[in-house]
Amino acid sequence: MAKNTKTTKNKQVKLNFHDHLILNHWLLSLFNVEKLQDFFGKNPESFEGIKGDNTLFLDEILYGRFFSLHNSPITQDELHRYDLNIVKHWQKITKNRNKKDGFELKMKYFQYLSLLFTEIYLDWYFHKPHDLLNALNQAKADYELNVKEAKIFSPFDLADLARL
Repeated sequence: MAKNTKTTKNKQVKLNFHDHLILNHWLLSLFNVEKLQDFFGKNPESFEGIKGDNTLFLDEILYGRFFSLHNSPITQDELHRYDLNIVKHWQKITKNRNKKDGFELKMKYFQYLSLLFTEIYLDWYFHKPHDLLNALNQAKADYELNVKEAKIFSPFDLADLARL
């Protein structure tokens, strides 16, 4: 097999940059998806907007669509807390601009996912670093097992978590 390829169901696929990102693999696995496009399907713009309770529409959609289907290490309460933090910071950041421009700046779906992934990582980093370390090392081991030409790196240690 050529370098930088993987085999899936008897088909050879060229690896891209994203195939090598262990943190990305782990975060996506929390939602039981393999790629970002799996979150929103063909109409990602329909997921934009803040509800009256200052959560995003994605909060309940993500939980209902992904977490109810498998055993995720993130609870619905944690997802809701992440969502509230994202909205709170988004509103603080956009408050003056919204006032100045006369309309509410809405968060795009990809901005939400970036912030959600950041919330998850920082929560685990500060509150359960050993779980984060174990999860990343498991994601690395899975990657090395499933991708025949994967580069083998030494396991992550706690000091590595600050550099991810």
